[in-house]
Amino acid sequence: MIGKRLDIVPPKPKDAALLTFVLWLVAATIMTPAALFSGQINGIGEFLSIWTGFVTAILLSSLLYFTLRILAGKPLWLAVPSIVIIMTITAMLQTATDFGGQHLLHLVFDGHRLPQQDTQSLLVATTFYWALDGCNIGLLWISSAARTIRLQEVELAETRAARLEAQVNMFRMQVNPHFMGNSLDVVSSLIANGKLGEAQRMADKLASFLRTAAAIEGAETELGEELDMIDAYLDVEASRFGDRLTIEIEHDATLESALIPTFILQPLIDNALKYGVEAGEGAAILRIHTRRDDERLLLIVENIGLAPSGDAAPAGIGFANVQGRLDLLFGREAEFVSEALDNGYRATIAIPYREQEADDVLRRAA
Repeated sequence: MIGKRLDIVPPKPKDAALLTFVLWLVAATIMTPAALFSGQINGIGEFLSIWTGFVTAILLSSLLYFTLRILAGKPLWLAVPSIVIIMTITAMLQTATDFGGQHLLHLVFDGHRLPQQDTQSLLVATTFYWALDGCNIGLLWISSAARTIRLQEVELAETRAARLEAQVNMFRMQVNPHFMGNSLDVVSSLIANGKLGEAQRMADKLASFLRTAAAIEGAETELGEELDMIDAYLDVEASRFGDRLTIEIEHDATLESALIPTFILQPLIDNALKYGVEAGEGAAILRIHTRRDDERLLLIVENIGLAPSGDAAPAGIGFANVQGRLDLLFGREAEFVSEALDNGYRATIAIPYREQEADDVLRRAA
């Protein structure tokens, strides 16, 4: 036990007050009928004495809450005995105010009985209050544990979001230099061959892609925004490969607002271009297909025209990035499959179908 600490996050004052109030209200609700049927209540004075006792007990219970706040994070060897001591002091104060309140009521209401003040009666009352204070501490402890779990879940979610954002940024930095290098090589070659008009168009397409890619932020984006970026990207690649590359995009316009991980299609397209166009000398087809299958969104990228050299599709950092991000975002709800075709490869992503919340859409439109 030595070296361990009271690792709790006390509930907010409002939550603690509500828990304490409910506990003592239940106790008073049980005690009042019991005292009535046992003949301990013979008038308004005895009735009020029960409820004034519980009111003062509730007020004094604040000592328990502030004790937990002070002792949070302290060593257990200090925290546990301190809690027991404060519980005992609180119970003694509650007993004293209870008996004192009954004396005051005796002065106001004729016929109000004075409570017995022998040692046994005081001990029984103190033990009763001590037990309820223990229940109060237990409720506050459970609430503290629940709040700790909630905070840990929030921290975990923030950590996962940060990891996803870092992966997106890493991939952005990974793609841009490679893509920029290839694109600038083409522009340089066009200029060297005197094709200034084509070089200008290539540079404009490159600038359009960079602006579109820079505008996409966060770990998730809408499918429509992702495809806009892909269109700008493929405009540049089409200029680089010329007639060797045919691009086919089959997209359901009703899926524009579907949420997908940012840049999730980019590594699949890069992979298709690398193994479906660059690796060969003939013509190739790059096909992108999106559709909804019940509660799942399917994103499919195929390259047709290059016969596969093995049973498995080529993989690398890009594919590992896709799988890792899907695992972080969706766990087992997502599926990523890459497979060889007779004359190419296919990569398929299946994720839960989700759309941007309506209030987010309205806020963005405003």
